[in-house]
Amino acid sequence: MNLRSYPNWSLSEMRGDLPLNFFNELESYIRNWGFQYFLSVFMNNKMSSEIVEQLVKNLSDLYNANFSTNFNNYAFYISGHDSALSHGLLDRFTEVFPPELRENKPDSSILIAQSDLCLILTSPKTNNKVAIFGEVEGTYGNDMSNQSYWRNKLDFCVFTVGVIEGSGKGTYVANSCLNGIDRVNILFEKKHPVVADFQTVLNFMKILFVEGPSTKIQLRDEEFDYFFNKVKSYWKRPILDLINDMQSYFERSQVIGFMKNKISIITDIQA
Repeated sequence: MNLRSYPNWSLSEMRGDLPLNFFNELESYIRNWGFQYFLSVFMNNKMSSEIVEQLVKNLSDLYNANFSTNFNNYAFYISGHDSALSHGLLDRFTEVFPPELRENKPDSSILIAQSDLCLILTSPKTNNKVAIFGEVEGTYGNDMSNQSYWRNKLDFCVFTVGVIEGSGKGTYVANSCLNGIDRVNILFEKKHPVVADFQTVLNFMKILFVEGPSTKIQLRDEEFDYFFNKVKSYWKRPILDLINDMQSYFERSQVIGFMKNKISIITDIQA
């Protein structure tokens, strides 16, 4: 979203005349698609390296490939025709993995359009860049274990990330075979901090849009409350001011992506 075209918009203007429960209508979408964006940042962070290494190892074992010694660098990117951040993804890789399934070759353009996440492994020696596509389900991750879920999905989406019920394991990697396709699944239980923290942010934003900046709610986490209060302080100021301020707290590498072209802003909840 390129808000530089709307420098005078404030959070209060975004709230506008929408009904008090407007965030309830959006929450399920944000919980799913927003988690997808949040996840891409998390998976590119060093703290998730063990998860990524296990994902790559399992894919190597399932498909008799050898990534560990040659492809030392990796990065996750947003894909999907419903995200402008997928534009230009085709230029980021040289081949798709697996190279063939059921005697079919992958169609890169279709994969980019109809998947959620793309993992690109890079070989520093040869500069080969292998794209591996996956699906993300931030709300009903258990559905991914049903054959019916995959009837309208692409065979070449060979890894998944899902949020599931359960407690005790936190996050884990497991293999599956549905409709004849081997996949590697990264599963996050809802109580895992990655999921729980994301949901906490959504809950606080919902309260903020309902009660406005006068809300006294606190998480009693010093860092979280600091940024929540900062958002409140910019309630009637231009949004670009808030974004510019927030940018000073993170590195460029922590940003999901950058848009070169302007995109429109949805101002109607029914749009």
